[in-house]
Amino acid sequence: WLMSLWTRAGTNLTTMGLPECLKEKMVPCDTITDLSKIDAKCREYMARNKPLLIKGGASDWQAAKKWTFDFFKSDGIGSAMVDVSLDTKESGQKKRVSLREYIESFDRSASDQTANQAADDKTATESRFLPYLRAWHFPDDCEQLLEYFPNPPSCFPDKFKKMAKELQPPFTWIFIGPDGAYSPLHRDIWFTCAWMAQFQGRKRFIFFPPSDLPHIYKKEGGCESYLDISPSAGPAEWGGFPSHAAASPLEALLDPGDLLYIPRPPPPPPPPRGLRGVCAGLRGAAAGGRTTWRGCRPRCRSRATSHTPQTSSASWCPTPAGSSGAASSAP
Repeated sequence: WLMSLWTRAGTNLTTMGLPECLKEKMVPCDTITDLSKIDAKCREYMARNKPLLIKGGASDWQAAKKWTFDFFKSDGIGSAMVDVSLDTKESGQKKRVSLREYIESFDRSASDQTANQAADDKTATESRFLPYLRAWHFPDDCEQLLEYFPNPPSCFPDKFKKMAKELQPPFTWIFIGPDGAYSPLHRDIWFTCAWMAQFQGRKRFIFFPPSDLPHIYKKEGGCESYLDISPSAGPAEWGGFPSHAAASPLEALLDPGDLLYIPRPPPPPPPPRGLRGVCAGLRGAAAGGRTTWRGCRPRCRSRATSHTPQTSSASWCPTPAGSSGAASSAP
């Protein structure tokens, strides 16, 4: 599965560059509200490799009750130094700031957006990528945060946990961003499944099933690219994907306390025969398990989010102007 994430503090989750033909076709992903069936439903959807939204699935966690922006600015946590993404590239530009300084910048981002809207500068508002704290591996800086949520949740067993602690991959993450932060269309690393929990604000996921890959992905000259659905995207960006109208997107809207299962993306093509031994070794390690505050769970046959996402992921957004979450991955 391929996905794009959008953060919103309020109810306006419509600003996006998705072509109209796909907006008209988009349908909600499957959702459950009866938490007494959560374990059985999660097993079912992991076996089917389909996304599942669990309303209120994380509402009784300590993180859902205590993780606010003020909490993350507090002494002992707010002083942690984090690398904030300044563009959409995983290995792109980053700025190292304290977590407190980053969160305090959300008010300035909201003021800038208001000013742009007042000036009717739609292009400036939509094309600017907002600094986004993606996949913060918080146990390195604030290990005490692990006490605020089950890792992994009982409905998402994590096979990585069976490995020695020093061998477990660093897939327990927190995602924090201001209103309007987003991630472009992508596939998660290691081709794992994941779980994601939302704690503040709202987050929108757009999913495309593996069968849509020929319509929204291409590789030319060793360079990979996906259909651009960023806020400023339009016909000029979509022209390189002439069959994109054949795709069938799903969406999931996460409110505080919601839990999302994110299925594994389509695997890469098999390696040349001479490299299969190496590939098998890496795949075995991936199957061992990984967890992030966006619950991503690699599976021998299957990704999980807390948020995000790909590992246990929990995402959280401030009600006035931001979002926050966490994710984790496991086999």
